[in-house]
Amino acid sequence: MFCAHVIMRLSTTGPKNTQKTIPNDFCPTPVRDMQRTDSLTYDRSTHTFNYYFTLVDKADNADIIKEKNKRNNRCFAQTAKRKHLGKGL
Repeated sequence: MFCAHVIMRLSTTGPKNTQKTIPNDFCPTPVRDMQRTDSLTYDRSTHTFNYYFTLVDKADNADIIKEKNKRNNRCFAQTAKRKHLGKGL
C-alpha cells in the first residue's frame, strides 16, 4: 500500500519540481529489523529515491556502522574500477 501511494504521488507531481518530498503520511514507520524509515524524497532529475532511516538497538552502534561503511566503500571502489577498465560487473 505504501509503494502504491508513493507511485501515485510521484505520477501526479508537476514537471517543475526536480526533487519532491513524499508526504510523511506513513512516516515514521514502525521499527522493523532494527530500523525505522523516517522519511523519503524523490529526485526527478536522477530518478532517485532517498530513504532516511533511524537505527535502533544493536544496529545503532558507531563502531559497527564505521566497519560496514569501510566494507561498502571497498566494494564500491572495486566496482568502479572494473567498470572503468571495461570489465563490467
